[in-house]
Amino acid sequence: MEKIETIVSLDVGTSSIRAILYNLSGEELFSSQVKYSPVFYNDGRVRQSPTSWGLSLMLVLGKCAQIINENHYKNLAISVTAQRASVLCMDEKNNVMGDVLMWQEKTAYAETDKIIKEIPEADIYKITGLRADSYFSMPKILWLKYHEPDIFYNTYKFLGIQDYVICQLTGKYITDHSQACRTMMMDIKSCEWNEDLLKAACINKDKLPELVPPGSVVGKISIETAMMTGLNAETVVVIAGGDQQTAAIGMGVIDEGSIEANTGTGAFLITHTDKPVFHPEMKTLCSASVIKGKWVVEAGILTGGALYHWFGKEFVHSEAASPTMVDYPTLDNLVKSSPVGANGIVALPHFKGASAPFWNPYAKGVFFNLTLANTRADMARALLESVVLDMGENLNLIQSLISSKFREVIVAGGLTTLDIYNQIQADVFNLPVRMPPTVEATAKGALICAMVALGIEKDHMRAFSRVGSVNEKTFNPIKNNVKLYTKTFEFRNKLYNTLEKGNMYKDSFDYNNYLKDSIKING
Repeated sequence: MEKIETIVSLDVGTSSIRAILYNLSGEELFSSQVKYSPVFYNDGRVRQSPTSWGLSLMLVLGKCAQIINENHYKNLAISVTAQRASVLCMDEKNNVMGDVLMWQEKTAYAETDKIIKEIPEADIYKITGLRADSYFSMPKILWLKYHEPDIFYNTYKFLGIQDYVICQLTGKYITDHSQACRTMMMDIKSCEWNEDLLKAACINKDKLPELVPPGSVVGKISIETAMMTGLNAETVVVIAGGDQQTAAIGMGVIDEGSIEANTGTGAFLITHTDKPVFHPEMKTLCSASVIKGKWVVEAGILTGGALYHWFGKEFVHSEAASPTMVDYPTLDNLVKSSPVGANGIVALPHFKGASAPFWNPYAKGVFFNLTLANTRADMARALLESVVLDMGENLNLIQSLISSKFREVIVAGGLTTLDIYNQIQADVFNLPVRMPPTVEATAKGALICAMVALGIEKDHMRAFSRVGSVNEKTFNPIKNNVKLYTKTFEFRNKLYNTLEKGNMYKDSFDYNNYLKDSIKING
């Protein structure tokens, strides 16, 4: 009897690591997940212990291996995709030094300014497709030089999370273009490390991983990995690429003219192009696709599902289970009970600073126009609306750069399990919103990338047609809601601009520093 062939998609996210076992028709045979979360500090640091991935990685793969062996499947590969722009420091003995600087960390303001003094931001944008921002890896690495010099000078390799996982599986230091493009150190056109940028950040190229195209087969798993997991030692590892680009593939956003909105911890919009595309005011980003020879235009915000989780943890938790465990059914019902417009509350979702479209690291979260008549239901809905309003502006920015007219938005991510959130998206975007039946778009994209890498399918579109979703759900814009959100959008812009022009964001940064110093003195 011929064995069923399988592929394991390994999705290393911000809040969990997932290993999903697929057959070659895209059917999910088994999945294993371990949840974790970073620690958010008052000074802006966002850190996570590297053991979150090291131990969890072997655990989820071991559970997949058990299913593979019990059912006598023939597993062809592990396809790895992961979050982007986090920084992990390895010594020569493959030990991680310190905690991981997570992608949400935005403390390297002074370091970003130092880089800009060496190379103007407009030049950085033309080279990398990125704004000079502490969100990306290079300023974080330079921050280590001044704040944790022992780690900086003793680092053998600066890695991202995907690079670390590849190292754990194979023993090799490798990254791909779709991850490296988010470091602020790679030339987006040549897909090589840029010497001028490395010099500006005092980073030796030897301390960076080898660059390979996305979708590369990077080798077999090590003997140690095989022994720890129970996987066959002949299992190959495919480097699928960055999670957001991979998710786009998993949703069928492959050709120019289609666009996806993926709301996980953050919220990102992506469309494909055949050449690098830049915004005249640097409001969108250009990244490498997980398809070799293609690029993506993207715009993202730092807080999406993270805001919903925060609100639930603080205001809708389950005391019976844990004072910090979110009671999601109650939270979801609260949102449904608040009308369109959240009874007047307008929120700004910049709880970790603002990326696209504002690019303001000093921005803060805001609830505005509250009265004693408002409820936590209104606040929860206002947060969701604030996320989508930022996304809506980003959608318009991307559309202005693309000749093909977007006819719909394909959505995925944890928040899209909420029908009301999808309806908000349709109303704000004023476009039909189409949701595949699975929210695991990133894992499905990693499967597609592996099928192309292994020669099972000729290209990504053919692979998607083979494993893509059916029975999709569509949400159409409601005319009256579109009109209301147009007004909300104008009011929200006026609110943000008033705070920005009044220097309130920078003043809040200085005020927070004053509070911290006062606490130390009075401590």
